[in-house]
Order: sequence, then structure tokens, then C-alpha cells
Amino acid sequence: DLFSIAASITQGTYPSNTIDIQHGRPGRDELVALSNALCNNTTIATVRLSHCHLWSTDARVLTYFLTMNNSVKTLDLSHNVITASGARAIAENLVGNTTLRHLLLSSNAIGNEGGQAFLHLMHGQGLKSMAAKRLRRERGGGGGGSSKRYPKKDTNVPPASRLVTLAVDSNAIDDAHVMEQLGKALNQKRKQQSLQDNDQAKHEIVQLKELLALQSISLNKYREQLADRTGVGGKRGEGGESQGVGDQDKTLKRVKKLKKKKKKKKKALVLKKKKKKTGS
Repeated sequence: DLFSIAASITQGTYPSNTIDIQHGRPGRDELVALSNALCNNTTIATVRLSHCHLWSTDARVLTYFLTMNNSVKTLDLSHNVITASGARAIAENLVGNTTLRHLLLSSNAIGNEGGQAFLHLMHGQGLKSMAAKRLRRERGGGGGGSSKRYPKKDTNVPPASRLVTLAVDSNAIDDAHVMEQLGKALNQKRKQQSLQDNDQAKHEIVQLKELLALQSISLNKYREQLADRTGVGGKRGEGGESQGVGDQDKTLKRVKKLKKKKKKKKKALVLKKKKKKTGS
């Protein structure tokens, strides 16, 4: 029941980061509810609705969440009945999305036109016009129900897609040029993503080194403060260099002598008290 799943996602009680619905027949209202629930969700990473008899209008309604969602990285709509119009709607909904990495549409019927729509998306061609079409469709409320059910998003400057996997096999795409260009575009995206991941890893390493350096500095300061309070440890001299081991040994000996003197004084006081008691 997609209604209960959508409700638990909205309430933050859904127990997994994967939605896996297979061999079902979800209704249009259920798809709208799920899409709305996913719009602002930050925990779901995978959405799988394969073998669910989804048509193009269903795909358009469901994938609207891609215009706002920042957590879903994998979307599986394979083995459905999505045609070229559905592929164009998915591509339009992906304009501005920089989170989705893997889109699985195997065994549908998107054809050459659907493949061309994704090719334009991958190359960043006509993104503004695609976004404008989506906005007009939302305002008109045509297709999958009223647009009032959906939140709105500004699409003035749509960034490029970051898809690295696009499975469109068994989709009646007989244009070899389209398939070849899609493969090249995906390979280029993978290389770009790999470089970005490397840059991110380097940046994280630099941040970690800076954090460790700060922790080391604060630890040294703490040691200096402790040495100043107790008179033991590596005090820093005038030149900023710490005192040697010999100086530290001397201070330790002084502390030991002071402790011994205190103990002797205590013993002497105890003996005096005893003598007074015996004398009396």
C-alpha cells in the first residue's frame, strides 16, 4: 500500500532507505502521494517500482519528486509500459537534479525519441526549454492530475545532470547513433564524477590534517598551562624552546623534597600531641 508508505515517509518513521515495490499495480493517487512524500525527504536513497504496469503518465506523476529531492540516487522503473512521452517527462523532471546517479528503464518502450530526450539531458542541450515545458505543464495541470498537489520549484538556472548509469536496453531504440552517443555521454559523466570524487577526497584529507594540527596545537597549549600551574614539565624559555630533560628532573626532585618535608612536619605534630597526652 503506497499510501501507508507515503505516510510513514512523511512522518519520518519509514524503517528503510529503500522503497521496493515489484509486480504491483499502484493507482495514480498512490503515485501522487508517494511523489509528494519524496519531494523533501532526505533519507530514501533507492526507489524501485519495476513490473508495476506503469504507463507514461504514471512515470510523469511519480518522477516529479526528482525536481526537489536531494537524496534518491537510484531509480528503477524497468519492465513497465513507459513510452517516448514518459521518457521525455522523466528527462524534464531530471532537469536541475544533481543527486540521481542511476536510472534503470530496461524493458520499456521509449524508442528513439525517448533515447534522444535523455541524450539532450546528458549533453545539457535545451535544458531551459525542457524546464519551461515542465513549468507550463504544472501550471496547466494536464496529464496526471492537478498541479496543485505538487510543490513548485524555481528552474531559472538548471545545472547539468550527473547520471552515470542509464539502462535503456530492450526499449525499441534502433538508432545506433543515439545509443553510441548515450554511451559516450555516460562515459564522460563517469570520468567527471571520478575526478570530482578524487577532489572531494583530497579536500577531506586536507580538512582532516588541519583538524589534527589544531588538536595538536590545543594539546600543546594545555600541556604548557599544566606545566605553569604545577611547575613540572616542559616550560618554554625565552626563545620559545622547551626546557630540557635535565631541568624537568630538577623540578621533579624539588617537588619530592617538598612532599617529604610536609610528611615530616605532620609526623612531628602527631608526636607532640602524643607526648602532651602522656604527660598529662
